[in-house]
Amino acid sequence: MMHFIIGNYGNETIALLSWAKANNLSDLYCLYVDTGWAAPSWGERVHAAESWVRSLGFTPLTLKSQLDFAEMVRSRGEFPNRKFQWCASTLKGLTLLDYLEVQDPLREGIIMLPHRRSLSPKLQDLPEWVEESEYYAGRKLWYPLYLHDEALVQARVAATPFPWLLHRSLECDPCVNSDKCDLLRGEAKVSTKAAALERELGMPMLDASMYQQGEDIFSLWQRLGKEQSCPHQNKYLFDQSCASPFACGL
Repeated sequence: MMHFIIGNYGNETIALLSWAKANNLSDLYCLYVDTGWAAPSWGERVHAAESWVRSLGFTPLTLKSQLDFAEMVRSRGEFPNRKFQWCASTLKGLTLLDYLEVQDPLREGIIMLPHRRSLSPKLQDLPEWVEESEYYAGRKLWYPLYLHDEALVQARVAATPFPWLLHRSLECDPCVNSDKCDLLRGEAKVSTKAAALERELGMPMLDASMYQQGEDIFSLWQRLGKEQSCPHQNKYLFDQSCASPFACGL
């Protein structure tokens, strides 16, 4: 039986991989989608995690989306937003389904996701199993960590070579879900690339209410750094969105 972990090598993905090894799972693939919009340093994390996944006896795969985030935004002439987050379903969902239809044409594989109830009030009724997932063409969906609390997840991460991150995974950075604290956590290069795309499209990437008149996302980032400080958070930004089925931020 093939198992497919959909993850982005944040704390939750690392904890799920640690659980899978402890529970002797086999024939397991960890699928990461390269959206072309990751934080500059995130590639190092992915490379290290994939080497570790191989050491566990599992198979890591990076799947490249046909269009990267910037190309997709240009083709549509707009950014996704918190209400219509088509970026995840287009960049990740279609890429994953294309791969799964080749690797698992009979749809017998099990999709594993690192969500858990304690991550968000929106997940308080999360089941362990979904028999037929609409997002994965009817394949069975499994949430092995659904009852894990933060302490147990931290313990699972502590059993790996990876430190506990104080932020979400950064496979897309900034994200259309980013609030002020998440934006402030990012490095200058993150806001610079987003500001260039904003100028190209003539519209803001984030919620317009976050900006002052004449600001782009880089000047917003600079102002926030002067006006406020935010504690680093492992904040789950995706519990209401179409991004959630594809493990964004985890």
